[in-house]
Amino acid sequence: MIRFKKVKDESFEIDSPRNRVLKLIRQIKPQVFIQEGLCRSYSSYFLTRFRQVLSTYSAFFDLLDTTIPQGNKQRQLPENMFDVPDIINTVVCEGSDWIERPETLKQWQRRNLRAGFEQLRVDPDIVKECSNLVRNVYDKRYFIEEDDNWLLRGWKGRHLSV
Repeated sequence: MIRFKKVKDESFEIDSPRNRVLKLIRQIKPQVFIQEGLCRSYSSYFLTRFRQVLSTYSAFFDLLDTTIPQGNKQRQLPENMFDVPDIINTVVCEGSDWIERPETLKQWQRRNLRAGFEQLRVDPDIVKECSNLVRNVYDKRYFIEEDDNWLLRGWKGRHLSV
């Protein structure tokens, strides 16, 4: 989950490993392929990137602090998804050392179409049910919405992942 950001993109090789992985998955001919990832990209300028990372991870940890008490074992999985080395890599590393490279929703849409995937329509009733579930079980500021047949998750008006 959320590991595509570690697969190298065009900034490393002309024949993008991300595109090759998607094409390989397509060759397997799955009936359904569900992709999950972060919904953003970071600037190559350090100060801008630092602010973007701070905003992203502060929203994520604010969500965790609000919905799951510290010390609860349910926090371990989400906290481990965004561990300190990932944050450090995104903020401090440059060039080929900078591994953490999430992409925007539009970038993933283009990649998936080029790989031969067909975007399926998201049932509005499912979106509504999921949205009601997270708002009622966790917090009313946590949301799920649909954008161009992608389910987006977010916190306090900020998209966190697809």
